[in-house]
Amino acid sequence: MTRVGEFCALNVARLVLSIIILVGVLLGIAIWMFYSSGSGRLVDQHPQSIVPAK
Repeated sequence: MTRVGEFCALNVARLVLSIIILVGVLLGIAIWMFYSSGSGRLVDQHPQSIVPAK
């Protein structure tokens, strides 16, 4: 049985997998927060209202 600090392929695989899962969860939360706050559309104006009236 390997010690905790000892190099082992299983420990490396577990570390890489947990990092991938963590990044995926954080990315999912960030996307969910961005689109759920109502700020998903960056431009809410009509193109006609950008041009000043003559």
